[in-house]
Amino acid sequence: MLSVTVCGAISEAEAIKLMDFILANDRELGNLTMLIYATADFSVTPEARRYLVKSSRTDRPAIPVAVVGTGVLARTVLTLLINAIRITTRMHVPIRFFQTDQDAAPWLTDQLAQRETLLASKRRDYRTL
Repeated sequence: MLSVTVCGAISEAEAIKLMDFILANDRELGNLTMLIYATADFSVTPEARRYLVKSSRTDRPAIPVAVVGTGVLARTVLTLLINAIRITTRMHVPIRFFQTDQDAAPWLTDQLAQRETLLASKRRDYRTL
């Protein structure tokens, strides 16, 4: 599980670093879920939103995301961002909002197992080509 705390406005430069970090960890670990702690003042600049949508991959199942500590604005921003990624990639992106990380833990554990099944299925598909 990758744990990330986000606060303030995320710029395009920060979004690039964040995606590089996420993708590198997903490659290294092979399977990954994310727990995002978002502060009340969290937002994403339009340039960062465009980058995050554009850089989302379709070659692997989406990384499940649990979000903790969001206000209404942060929840709205994240929901719109995930919906844009879903529309652009035509992939399901699992995301849920929780009050605490303890509340999120069972869901993340289940999502990690589901993603492992999807990854194993993709590996079998590649071997049969």
